Amino acid sequence: MKHTDSLTATALPFKAFIKTLVSATLCLAAWSSAAQTPIRISTQPGLYFTLPLHVATANGYWKEAGLSPSFLPFAAGVPQIKANADWDVGLTGVVPALIGAKDFNLITIGIVDDQSRTNALLAPKEFVDRVRAEKQIPKGTKFALTLNSSADYTAQTCLALWGGNTKSDMEYKGASQSDVIKAGVAGEAQVVGLWAPNMYTMQEKHGFVPFCSGKDFSPGIFGTVVANRAYASANSAMVSKFLAVLLRSINWMKDNPVKAQALLIATAAKDGIVISASAAKSDVDLRPIFNLTQQLDIMGATTANVNDSVVGRSLFSINVFLNEGKTGTRAMRPEAFVDVSYLKRVGDDPVLSKMANAK
Repeated sequence: MKHTDSLTATALPFKAFIKTLVSATLCLAAWSSAAQTPIRISTQPGLYFTLPLHVATANGYWKEAGLSPSFLPFAAGVPQIKANADWDVGLTGVVPALIGAKDFNLITIGIVDDQSRTNALLAPKEFVDRVRAEKQIPKGTKFALTLNSSADYTAQTCLALWGGNTKSDMEYKGASQSDVIKAGVAGEAQVVGLWAPNMYTMQEKHGFVPFCSGKDFSPGIFGTVVANRAYASANSAMVSKFLAVLLRSINWMKDNPVKAQALLIATAAKDGIVISASAAKSDVDLRPIFNLTQQLDIMGATTANVNDSVVGRSLFSINVFLNEGKTGTRAMRPEAFVDVSYLKRVGDDPVLSKMANAK
């Protein structure tokens, strides 16, 4: 009798697990057969950190989650953020996310990738050799970069690392990324500040060499997932479903790096953007992406305060840079605009968790 009771006691948790698993599977099936709920997603074409959206479309993940997405493409982060009234959730760079938090009440609800190694300073090899030999970036060096961006943040921090000079010691030219490349090619700038895939173009076609990047000083420069605060508050289930789909796509990318490279090239081409095979491979190799467990950890779900998380420390550091020198302004603490509750809901809900962890 005791032996039988022991077996029964052991079997009960397993039966409960099977029951939960079946229930979650049935719920997923119900989502798929139900009417698809619209969700408006802002994005930027041809960029690796927005690739999960294309993965979800190609693999039918949106329908399985009961979502009907419409995509609003933007050429850059600032116009994307300014048009926030036209979309519900979006994928954008860290600087636009911070501007959106301050000026438009946007919240950061997740991340996609770490872009530290692909926000970099590049220069001709002979100039890089000089910098490394002298252990400083000479005063008066001509820079071309996009102002108030992650490239600008990288440049000013790299100046401090390489000799302690500042922006005021240099000749700074602000420009779009395409014009930054032109300035470097024309010899109008000795150092260019670029992010991917533009930095690959500078390396492959013009022989520039990277010599300092966010990896040298930052806990991370992250591609972020943002949402309108009011929308997210009123549609928390929708936002969590969206995150579950995104995380499932990230899992697929982790397991299928070669296919991810091919999809990046193909989807960028549809938008008229040419990405070489080597550039696509560099994106996969240089930009770590994060699954549900990893995101919960580095977003601060397990810490007492999001300010102490990896993402929190990174965002505050960049926010201080953006606010430096502006009279009467203070950098917002991450706890004011980073909301981990939607990720936690994905982790706690059996259906959402099953979807987010699917491969």
